[in-house]
Amino acid sequence: MRGWDYQSGPDCTRWRAMRLNKIDSFDKRAASSASAKAALLDKFRTRPDPNDPEFQEKQRQRAEAAAAKAAREAERKAAKVAEAARLEAERKAAQAEKARLALEAEKQARLSALTEKQREMRAKLEAARAARKQARV
Repeated sequence: MRGWDYQSGPDCTRWRAMRLNKIDSFDKRAASSASAKAALLDKFRTRPDPNDPEFQEKQRQRAEAAAAKAAREAERKAAKVAEAARLEAERKAAQAEKARLALEAEKQARLSALTEKQREMRAKLEAARAARKQARV
């Protein structure tokens, strides 16, 4: 078994070198991981004091930003409500105009029917007058 013979052969030194390289890189990775964990712990250990002026300034700026964001959101919400109310008012106005036009059309139809009846009655009356006039002559 060439390449896997750990005791002798030409590959023995190469294998040991590769093994040492892997161990070395594992050690480096373990050390790197440990240092990263230590840095993370140090980050939490060195939190600023709540009475620190810089910390208080950052907190004040965050609070101002949150208040401004809330104000913008409220403004957007109010604009949406106003737009919805405007659209509803336009819809109701269009509906009222449509109802008014329908009522006016119905009134006009009744009036034209009435005038038609009046014309018929007037024609009958004129015919009766003409008949009476003819009878006299």
